[in-house]
Amino acid sequence: MAKVIVPVGFDGGPLFDRDDSNGAITGPGTFEIVKPTEIIDLTRDEYRVWLLSYADPEAASRCEFSRADLENLATLEMAAQEADGNPAVDVLAVVDRLFKYGLLAEFDPDGPSGLEFLKNHRLFPSGDGLGESEDTPGYFQVGREGRILLKLMIDPYVAWLQGAYAKSIWDNMIAFRADSDEEPLLSEQNTMQMVAQSVPGIVTNRCGFVQPS
Repeated sequence: MAKVIVPVGFDGGPLFDRDDSNGAITGPGTFEIVKPTEIIDLTRDEYRVWLLSYADPEAASRCEFSRADLENLATLEMAAQEADGNPAVDVLAVVDRLFKYGLLAEFDPDGPSGLEFLKNHRLFPSGDGLGESEDTPGYFQVGREGRILLKLMIDPYVAWLQGAYAKSIWDNMIAFRADSDEEPLLSEQNTMQMVAQSVPGIVTNRCGFVQPS
């Protein structure tokens, strides 16, 4: 499977520039993205590109939203801005900076990089747990404000539901498997791959966010 890109961090929103003479807001200055040990201040263009990593939840849920897809989408977005008279933006340089800041992650859910991602990140729930699906038993629903956005099998659901209490997504899954009274249906590797495949959809549907562990 090709690599998928995932936004990292918690969106803290804008900090406004003000006129020193009267305190009036003159526009957004920087945009804060919160990480466990620091807050990253992004420029407006950096923030717009970071937000575009959320732009296609359907493709992300299929693990089909790559770095190249983000760069292409951002290039179109910035070209439209440039046509309106705004300065040109070096999209590739912006994406490189976002990776340097640790605000984007890229991994192959079925490969070693997917396992490393699980070991090096935590998953925090920010959507609503809607319980097991009556129509499709064995699948568990996640949404926002009563809208079902995701149906997950038990392992990805637990990774999301209990993620705030574990040191990493990997540790969460190891503990869940160890505590289960039933023999797991999948091998450890297949379980981890399924969880890694589920993370991009969880994050881009705004039902959870990931942070470095």
